[in-house]
Amino acid sequence: MKIVGIDPGGAPPNGTTGISLVQLTNKDLLVEKQWAVENGYWGFCKWVHTEGHYLSEADYVICEKFVPYNKAADISPVLIEGVVGYLRPDTIFQPASGKNKAIPDSFLKNNDWYSDSSHHHDARESLRHVLYWLKSQSNPVVMRMFH
Repeated sequence: MKIVGIDPGGAPPNGTTGISLVQLTNKDLLVEKQWAVENGYWGFCKWVHTEGHYLSEADYVICEKFVPYNKAADISPVLIEGVVGYLRPDTIFQPASGKNKAIPDSFLKNNDWYSDSSHHHDARESLRHVLYWLKSQSNPVVMRMFH
């Protein structure tokens, strides 16, 4: 099973959208690729034109549902969600709240999935979204990793 995780990012100069490609078998979870797409909404649209096949090839797409805090003026994450939802109407949107407690940094570090040089660690957070969703589904492979 192929899963794409997306953590929508803000506008330039600091916003990046994190993307993870995960392969899940009955016995193992393999993080095939992680990257950060720069330049907010427009950068994500460009990515869709060059590498958007990852979305269509995935069995599942997990994307953070952006919740604006303190009247956030940057709507780039919401625009990115719209593109994802348009391309994959079956996208699973989930809020960011709860994922860091369910998938702690120590778990990511123990599995060598913590390193991330993107501005807000968006690539790492896209993976955390995938893991959070799998854990919420009581996926046996992921649940074994926590014991």
